[in-house]
Amino acid sequence: MCQINWWLPMYPIVSENAMAFHPRYWSHPVRNGSAEYNYAEWNRTSRQNAAQFIKQDTRKQPKPEEPMELDPQIRVIAPPGGVLLFSAAQMHSSVPNNSGKTRFSIDFRTVHLDDVAERRGAPNTDSACTGTTMGDYLRGTDLTHLPEELIAMYETAPHASVAFRAGEK
Repeated sequence: MCQINWWLPMYPIVSENAMAFHPRYWSHPVRNGSAEYNYAEWNRTSRQNAAQFIKQDTRKQPKPEEPMELDPQIRVIAPPGGVLLFSAAQMHSSVPNNSGKTRFSIDFRTVHLDDVAERRGAPNTDSACTGTTMGDYLRGTDLTHLPEELIAMYETAPHASVAFRAGEK
């Protein structure tokens, strides 16, 4: 919940090839299949197969299990060289690209060590994934991984502050 996503368009974008943010779901849970998803297992068994799924991805991943209302939505049109920073916990999506132009962007994810240690971040309204991405993060100055004891804090079930468990109403 403390992950920050960074998204930088390399060329001009328009509303028809941007990202959309769905603020309704920042506080409203969505019934989903996240309880069946374990990031460590995904890395062991599915990540290496990504190139096989260009047109359609049939691998097991968390998905909504109920219809979603994507409007209202916010589409931020950042200029080339601009940057969008947002919480990974904020519902967002890539919009269907109807612009006739390929969208090129750079994206990466970061966490702040103090936020990880204090379990600070966006509210967890509906994620029940296990496993963690915390072992993937490297400090920019020396490429050191997060301390093992901090990674271990995130290996099992989501933080107890989850007000809504995936799959429940």
